[in-house]
Amino acid sequence: MSDEKEKPNQSGTDGNEGQENGQQSGTDGVGALPEWAQKKLRDANAEAASYRVKLREREAAEEAAKQKLLEEQGQLKALYEAAQAKVKEVETVAE
Repeated sequence: MSDEKEKPNQSGTDGNEGQENGQQSGTDGVGALPEWAQKKLRDANAEAASYRVKLREREAAEEAAKQKLLEEQGQLKALYEAAQAKVKEVETVAE
């Protein structure tokens, strides 16, 4: 993955930093809704947040696994190259 690539908002919020409990100021916001609707929205937002956290954790685990795989591939390549050098050495001695 490229570091230059745009990354989604990883601040743990969804752009509503100034809003408490999902309520907006004014009459057009969540605060104008009945309490039961506000609770449903809070619950849905909390559930969505938990899924975002799980997604970030899985992405981090996937990246760690990829890095480990690349390290192992590097070690295998080094072993292969060492074995190839030994084979050439043995072939040279056998001639």
